[in-house]
Amino acid sequence: MNFSDNDIFPIVEENFVTPNAIKVLTEWIKKEEYLFEKHKSSIDYWNGKCIHYSNINYPEIRETLKQICLGMRKYIQMNISYDTRYLYSEFPQIVKWKKGDEMSPHADNIEQDGVTANASPWRSFGGVVYLNSDFEGGEIYYPNIGIKVTPRSGMIVLHPAGIKYTHGVSKITKGNRYTMVSFFSFEKEYAGFDAEN
Repeated sequence: MNFSDNDIFPIVEENFVTPNAIKVLTEWIKKEEYLFEKHKSSIDYWNGKCIHYSNINYPEIRETLKQICLGMRKYIQMNISYDTRYLYSEFPQIVKWKKGDEMSPHADNIEQDGVTANASPWRSFGGVVYLNSDFEGGEIYYPNIGIKVTPRSGMIVLHPAGIKYTHGVSKITKGNRYTMVSFFSFEKEYAGFDAEN
């Protein structure tokens, strides 16, 4: 998908997630911290860092994550009214970033040569919700457009998945950074939640 140079992305919205939803999620994370260690990924970097929606057995937590994720999807759809295709939401995951963690710049659907598809070429948008603020570092930055965002609890950041929106995460220098991450696609086969939602 192509976007003009004066588009609105990345979208940064503070207080998108209510304090009550943040409290519910962070209290649950504290009780279920061991679930991160159980996570195994085909990419070594992600081992022990994620809790996927499908591995959560608590209805209140699943519903909270679903509503946040679908809210993100609707917010993107509203802001790309020029594209009438239906945007689908993948299932979200919660990510734990420890002191010393960082991520080098990458795009969500293409390698940095701008030609080679990566492992998830179907993705059209990515989004992150920041669940806490009691850490230092961990800013998301977009080197191709010169933007850096300092995370705050309840904030969302949404961006297209292509090369222009290559993004990285600066090193966490103190504490743990908790996020909810989701991806969105125009391809129905990658939908996590029903299209009616």
